[in-house]
Amino acid sequence: IICCRRSTARCVKRAIAARPDVELYVADKRHPSVAGTYLAACTTYATLVGKSPVGLAYTAGLPPHLAVALQQVAWDTVQAYAQP
Repeated sequence: IICCRRSTARCVKRAIAARPDVELYVADKRHPSVAGTYLAACTTYATLVGKSPVGLAYTAGLPPHLAVALQQVAWDTVQAYAQP
């Protein structure tokens, strides 16, 4: 579980850098938005299953292009920090 939390934190940082226009938190800046929750889910999937979330059909109601971008950030980050 700790590895998923660390991966998610890294993904959030990378997603903000890559897509500063995407709100990953709601107004209180403590709770994730739908996009932030989706990014966390993609990160958890990639970490636990060991497969890319890129191309998964479920988008949580996000625009498809945004869902794919978040899937890619999750996969790239998990791969960058994967333990051999």
